[in-house]
Amino acid sequence: MDITAAICDQTHSGNICVTASINHVDFNSAANVGDIILIYAKMTRAFNTSMEILVQAYARKVLVEKKCLTVKLISLSWHLMKRVKQLR
Repeated sequence: MDITAAICDQTHSGNICVTASINHVDFNSAANVGDIILIYAKMTRAFNTSMEILVQAYARKVLVEKKCLTVKLISLSWHLMKRVKQLR
């Protein structure tokens, strides 16, 4: 889920980002062995040097179209743009 958040961060910012904190995690239900796990991320808020990302994981049975929310996570990420420019 952290990698999914990082991909979302870097896609929106165009810069290298790191997870600064995970503010909230809800475990709603368990995923079972053999389930297909779907992970979605979207930016919910953007600031000058950071972003808030909502990540949701769903479990789905192979032969059933219905998916159920298993984990909901809110992370805060920081841009490393200034630091990368200094290293170059």
